[in-house]
This record gives sequence, C-alpha cells and structure tokens, in this order.
Amino acid sequence: MIRTFRYGAAKLSLLAALVCPQVLVADGLTGNQFLTWYRGDQAIYLLTQLVMAGSIAARVKPPLSDCIADNFFAETGGISEAGYDRVLDNVREFTDFHPSSVLVVTIEAACGSF
Repeated sequence: MIRTFRYGAAKLSLLAALVCPQVLVADGLTGNQFLTWYRGDQAIYLLTQLVMAGSIAARVKPPLSDCIADNFFAETGGISEAGYDRVLDNVREFTDFHPSSVLVVTIEAACGSF
C-alpha cells in the first residue's frame, strides 16, 4: 500500500507543480521568507521535497522511505497535517536556514539518517 501511495503522491506533486503557480526558490531562501508564503505554496513545496527525499530513500534505504511515507504523507494524498506542522515548527525554530535543510533534519529526526 505504501509503495502505491508513494507513486500516487509523486503524481499528485507533479500535477500540483503543473497546475499551481509556485514561488521560485532562490538559493538564498530562508525560513523567515518561507514563513511568509501562503500555506498552499508551502505545502506544495514541502510535498515536492518529500517526494524527492522518499524517492532517494527508496533506492538507498527502503525502510527510511516507508518511514517518510508513514510520518509525512496523508492517506488521501499530499502532505499530512501532522507532517506539515512538524516541519513548520522546525522552520519557525530555525528561521535562518533553508527550508529544505530543515526538512532533511526533520526527516532524519523522525526516521533516521539517509
């Protein structure tokens, strides 16, 4: 079920990227800037990053990929409320860092290292 869900989440992420306009992400993005984005833009960005992380993990460490799916994806597709809140809490705590870096640390705290 998790494998099917991951593929569904990847398709959802691609569709969201094509349909919803996204804020361009510069190298200098910080948590402070990320927190000013609309919630939907934040969720799409995080979902895209989570799908990428889950895909990498599936190739190098499959149990990590399953943990990412269990902790951050909603059963109906997209990022779960608990996963979103967990990441946003950490972004609020580490506002000087890039949200992707904070996301990696959040994943590793929940699931172990890559």
